[in-house]
Amino acid sequence: MKTRLLLFLSVMAWVTMSAQSENKELNEGSQNIISGVVAEKTNGAPLPYAYLTIAKVGLGTVTDGDGKFQIVISDEYNSLTITISYLGFEDLPLTVSDFKARNKDVFRLKAKAMSLNEVVVKSRKMPSAKALLRKTIKNIPKNYTNSTAKLTGYYRETMKENGVYIKYADAACDYYAAPYRKKNYKWREYQNPFDFSFGIGAFSNSNDLHRIHFHHKTTKEEKVNIIDSRSSDNLSKKDFESNIAGGPLGLFARNRVKYQESFLGKKATRDFNYTVSEEQDETGAWVYVLDFHTKTTTAELDALESTKKPPAMVFGEQA
Repeated sequence: MKTRLLLFLSVMAWVTMSAQSENKELNEGSQNIISGVVAEKTNGAPLPYAYLTIAKVGLGTVTDGDGKFQIVISDEYNSLTITISYLGFEDLPLTVSDFKARNKDVFRLKAKAMSLNEVVVKSRKMPSAKALLRKTIKNIPKNYTNSTAKLTGYYRETMKENGVYIKYADAACDYYAAPYRKKNYKWREYQNPFDFSFGIGAFSNSNDLHRIHFHHKTTKEEKVNIIDSRSSDNLSKKDFESNIAGGPLGLFARNRVKYQESFLGKKATRDFNYTVSEEQDETGAWVYVLDFHTKTTTAELDALESTKKPPAMVFGEQA
C-alpha cells in the first residue's frame, strides 16, 4: 500500500512540474497584436504605405491606404528596435517594448527638410535646316555601314501602256550594295546606262528602254543578280518590250542618303523649303525632324504643264 501511494505522489509531482515548464515557455514566447495609425505630424494626415520594420529579424508590415496597420510581435523581440519610415519624412525608431505600450496609438512622422542643388533651365535654340543637313551628311560614315552588304529579296513590277496593264513580272534577287560614303561621285564612277553587264545574262536592244527608263544612276559597285524570275504574256499593242533586269537596281538607285545629288546635294536648299521640329521616337528619346517641301508650287507646275503640247502617244510607263 505504501509503495502504491509513493508511486502515485511521484507521478503527480512530475505532471505538476511539466505543466509549470510548459506555461513558462508559453509566457516567454507569447504573441502580441499591435495596431495603430501612421500620420503626418503637422496636420495629422494619414500616411499610406508607410513601412514598419524590425531589421534584425526580417519582420515588418506596411500601412494600408488610410495609414492603418496591424502587426504580431513576439515578446522575445522586446529589446529590439522597430523603425517606422516614409519617403520624405524622418524615420521614427522605437524599442519594441515601447512600441507595444503605444498599442492603438497614432505614430506621427516629421517631414524631412531636403536641400536640392540649384537647377538652371535654359531654352535651347533650334538648329537651322542647313546646319542639320550638314551634320547629317557629315555623320553618314558613322551612321551607315562602310562595307559592302548583300541583300536577298523579292521584286515585283507591273507595266502599263496608255493606262492599261500589259505585263506583270517578279523575281528573287541578290543585291550587292556598295558602302555609304560622304562624297560626291564622279560621272566615271557611275554605271553606264548602256552597259548591260550587271547581273546575270544580257538583253537585246529591244529591251534597252527598260534600263534607261528609270533615269537613275548607281555606282559600278552596285550589282543585282536575278536568281529566278517569271512574267506574264506581253499584251502591248505597240511592241513595247521590257525585262526585269534593270528594275531592282533602279529602285536602289533612289537611295537619297547614298546618292545625294537630287535631295541632299549642293542645290538642296535652293530647291526645297525646310522646317525643323522635335518629337519622341519609339524609345522615348527626343530627335530632330526635318520636313521639306519643294519650292515649286502646284499652280506653277500646272501652268508649266499647260504650255506643253500633249504627246501623240504614250508608249509605256513603269508602275
